[in-house]
Amino acid sequence: VPCRSQDLASIQREHDHEHHQSSNPALVENKGQWPKGVLFQSPMEGGKVWVQQHKFIYHLQDFSAMHKAHENPLLAISEDAMARQELIHLNFIGSQHTNEIITSEPSPHYYNFLKGNDPNKWARRVHAFDEAFLRDFYSGIDLKVINKEHQFKYEFIVSPGADVSQIALEYVGQKH
Repeated sequence: VPCRSQDLASIQREHDHEHHQSSNPALVENKGQWPKGVLFQSPMEGGKVWVQQHKFIYHLQDFSAMHKAHENPLLAISEDAMARQELIHLNFIGSQHTNEIITSEPSPHYYNFLKGNDPNKWARRVHAFDEAFLRDFYSGIDLKVINKEHQFKYEFIVSPGADVSQIALEYVGQKH
C-alpha cells in the first residue's frame, strides 16, 4: 500500500487531536527491505514492533544475560548467556485491508538498506515518521500508530456513529 504524506494537522483537526512532532521519528517505512506484508518497523524499549495490515508483531528481546556474559567470560559457555526473544502477535480481528495510509512529515534523515549484490533488492532513501494513520481500519474507525522517542503506541480514532464493537484484539504467542 503506498503511503502518502498529507497535512496531518488537518486530519487530526478532523478527529479533534493535536499533532506534536518528535525529535526522533521511528516508524520506519518499508520500501522492500523487509517482507512484503510489513508496512512499518518501529523500535521500542525491549525490542521492535512490525506493523502489518491486520496485526502487529512484537519482537521482544532481552540481551541482559548476553551483556553479563561479556563482563564475565566464564558465563559465555552457558546457554543462559543467550539473548532471550519472544514473538507476540496482536491480531486485529475483522479489520479491513487499508488502502490509504497517511503519514506525518518524513524525517530529515533517511536509511539505506544495501543488502546483497543485487541493486534491485536495495532500498534507498527510506524515511521514518512520528505517526501514521491507517484509514478505515475498521468501518468508520482509523488506526493511528505512533512512535515518539521509542515509545510505541496506537489509538483508534472513531468517527461519529461508527460501531466500536467491531474492534476485536487477539494476542497470540505470549508465554505468560
